[in-house]
Amino acid sequence: MTTIHIQGEGNSQFSILIKGYENANANAKDIWDKNWLNCAAIAKSGGFSAEIELGITTQDLQDILQILQDVRCTQQKLYFSSTEENIYFDIYKNLLGKYFICVRLCQNDGCNKKIEINFETDEFFIENANKKAQEAAKIFPILM
Repeated sequence: MTTIHIQGEGNSQFSILIKGYENANANAKDIWDKNWLNCAAIAKSGGFSAEIELGITTQDLQDILQILQDVRCTQQKLYFSSTEENIYFDIYKNLLGKYFICVRLCQNDGCNKKIEINFETDEFFIENANKKAQEAAKIFPILM
């Protein structure tokens, strides 16, 4: 189990807790089926918080890692949306080196519940999240 965590100013934060492969059978014939991860996503800001259980793919994990690496080298806004569109975030760095993140968690259960938070963070927390994403990508590689 590993957690990718981005701490913001105050108590704002966004975390993805990766518990393991959703399909325990790594020998499944369908590549798509064996590359799902069982996760929880947590978003908090002020008095608001949400935690949802969800699945992301190992490709989603690779995409998160790539964004956390790329955002450090550009002032462009980068976007992530999970395969099932239950986690969305965008992130960018301004000229002063501050990072701005907008996170939206959606529970796709027919009721269309959503929470969206925005917060600032800095290089220290982005680098820590990047390291955790690298570790997670090694623990949970894309299975062929």
